[in-house]
Amino acid sequence: MIIDAHAHIGDRVGIWGRKRHAPDEHVRLLDASGIDKSVVFSVSSGLLAPQDFVAANDYVINGVREFPGRLIGFCMVNPMHGPAAIEEIRRTLDGHGLRGIKLHPPLHGFYFADSPFVYPVVEEAIRRDVPITFHTDFNSLCSSPYQVCGLARRYPEAKLILAHMGLDPQIMRELYPLVAEFKNVYLDTSATPDSPKTVIALPVERLGAGRLLMGSDAPGMDPRLAVMKVRLAGLSPVDEAAVLGGNVARLLKLG
Repeated sequence: MIIDAHAHIGDRVGIWGRKRHAPDEHVRLLDASGIDKSVVFSVSSGLLAPQDFVAANDYVINGVREFPGRLIGFCMVNPMHGPAAIEEIRRTLDGHGLRGIKLHPPLHGFYFADSPFVYPVVEEAIRRDVPITFHTDFNSLCSSPYQVCGLARRYPEAKLILAHMGLDPQIMRELYPLVAEFKNVYLDTSATPDSPKTVIALPVERLGAGRLLMGSDAPGMDPRLAVMKVRLAGLSPVDEAAVLGGNVARLLKLG
């Protein structure tokens, strides 16, 4: 089974030159890409007040309800909203069956990924045994892999996903020794700008195949490229299957 670990749906996708990316559009994109299922969450831009996050998460909830066999929803919150963020996690996960949490510090007030604001969100995720996907960028002052690994050290029982693997291909090779000690840190390959060897084969060699998740960042990136990058990495059939979907299925406890 092939599962995209990182994609967006919503009516605020202007950052990619479009007005919206609806659930049915995304399912057609999955079909064209040979992908069975996809994790989806809102687009991060344009979300300010708590009610903006509620509306964005409701869009995801409705999409998952429309395509329950294809879409797996994560909620998006801003930890700086305090109790409102925790309540939104409870509402979406307990009440509507979403399966994880997405955080994007650079677009939601530039809070530091390892700041005390984030601790209650991580603790809530631990209680529910769900992962948190962090936007990461080595060039960001607030959301670098170093900061998320600081959270991993503080909360070894948390499941933390580094989206984009830090983005910067010039520094990406530093990522693998950085995360090696943190068995609770996973890497998603979405929007990674380097070769299959650097972003697929090398982390599998250094960390093992069990911590790498194929992600696309659709609709901004073509999911066919994300799948092809894994297929071109020269992995064993077992490792390739794990990266293409087995790992995220295990992480999310999919049947």
